[in-house]
Amino acid sequence: MILVVDASVIVKWYIREEGSDGARRLLSGPDLLVTLTHAAAEIGHVLTRHVRAGALPRDKTAAALAGLSRTASTLPLGVLHAEAIAVAVDAGTSFYDALYVAAAAGWNTRVVTADLHLVRTMSGTPWAAPGRRPHGLVG
Repeated sequence: MILVVDASVIVKWYIREEGSDGARRLLSGPDLLVTLTHAAAEIGHVLTRHVRAGALPRDKTAAALAGLSRTASTLPLGVLHAEAIAVAVDAGTSFYDALYVAAAAGWNTRVVTADLHLVRTMSGTPWAAPGRRPHGLVG
């Protein structure tokens, strides 16, 4: 199965926090993990905050970003724009999050996220149809 993994989950591969164990289990599972090209910017933003706080070595951040393509296939954004605009406007989520949802909708699969706000926002929308429902990865 293909799973669309958002930045909130990928960050947990590198930072020990709630949900990290579940996020790391994805890496050894049978599913093909895909993410979007803009995930690197989101991940870099979060990891550099941890570097500034002294919680993560700088070189680990660079290694994480360099290794992203080895852990998840990355998808270009251009083909997702129209669907992502519809998701963002109709469901009321951010365009960033809507891109992940649009990718999952295109493959009739799920977004794996640790963003419970996204899960709640998408609940009850056409993009939460069985088999495509974003699901949280916490605990």
